[in-house]
Amino acid sequence: RHYWNTSYTYRRPDTLGFSEMSLNVAVRNIFDTYPDVALRQQGHEAYLDNIMGRLGYTSVVFSF
Repeated sequence: RHYWNTSYTYRRPDTLGFSEMSLNVAVRNIFDTYPDVALRQQGHEAYLDNIMGRLGYTSVVFSF
């Protein structure tokens, strides 16, 4: 099973009085891949398997 992620970060100096602004846009599990059905009692391994499906997020960070 493969899970593909992508991320892009844009940095801009001297924005709105801050020394730097960073904007990050990312998508985890781009192809919306789910783990195989578990036929064992333990279920899935949360560290390895992505049961959330596709997940996108954005963050903005201002630094002094």
